[in-house]
Amino acid sequence: MPNKQIAVGAKTTVLMDVEKSFGVPPDVRGGVRLPINAFGLKPSRAKNSAATLTGRYDPSQPFDGNLDVSGAVTVPVDARAFGHWLKAMFGAPVTSGEAAPFTHVWKSGQDMPSLVMQANYGNIYGQYSGCRVSSFSMQAGGDGELTATVNMAGREADYADADYNASAASVVMKRFSNFQAALLSGGQPLGVVTDCSLNIDFGLDSTIRALGDQGRVYDLIQGLMSITGSLTVFITDRELLMKAKNSEEISLEMSFSIDEANKLTFTLPEVQLSYDGPTVDGPTGVKMDHSFTAYFNDSADNAAVVVTLVNDVESY
Repeated sequence: MPNKQIAVGAKTTVLMDVEKSFGVPPDVRGGVRLPINAFGLKPSRAKNSAATLTGRYDPSQPFDGNLDVSGAVTVPVDARAFGHWLKAMFGAPVTSGEAAPFTHVWKSGQDMPSLVMQANYGNIYGQYSGCRVSSFSMQAGGDGELTATVNMAGREADYADADYNASAASVVMKRFSNFQAALLSGGQPLGVVTDCSLNIDFGLDSTIRALGDQGRVYDLIQGLMSITGSLTVFITDRELLMKAKNSEEISLEMSFSIDEANKLTFTLPEVQLSYDGPTVDGPTGVKMDHSFTAYFNDSADNAAVVVTLVNDVESY
């Protein structure tokens, strides 16, 4: 009997397509293939032990729990492919420019689309429908690879022998690096900041399961967002410490720039810092670790998060 070929992660590709409606594929299959570092989206359904008594010590037949489709996708942060993940989170952007570079602007507060996601495991294609982004996180700083984690939830999973769309194009990425990062407040450097994180939870409700629907999620309803993060800054003066102590509202802009034609900026117009004083941990620089919370109150941007991507992609 010949050995069967083992699926290899290096050959995995991931496809994303926007659905017609939740759990319903588009009339014409499209989609793009996106670069990933890791793909953890998968189905799971527990085999639960029954408490049924049968007059003997042997366990009774188990029963199935509900279907859960969820997992994390680790993606490189770049100037082209990352726009598709932003569309998955915030819907279609407002795009300007008659020729490259084009400027794409996403704002929180829009309905997010539902997606078809596909990953191939050798010659087997895992196809996941009714997918939405449940949360997003990324961190800037250091000299490691700049990536983001996109946690996803979905309605259904299947494994097929045929590709969802064999002719789907692959996006050629244009990578951002950590050394290209900057953190500003009101257009000015916030201080000697060594790292900054951003976390967005979209508040999806994954508990709605209709009778007769085989334990699947009926819909993934968006709820209130939670936008938090943290930063590490070295002490040069007491200005930032006083802003935190007085709960002063500030803005934050975390940006990455290759050049003027390839830029990514996360803008949080209204932010408050936690009040955390400095610590002396040794003979070198004295630093503070602040967490922050972003919100919407009366920002002129009419959003708690504004993401701007400048690149050579005409539309998303």
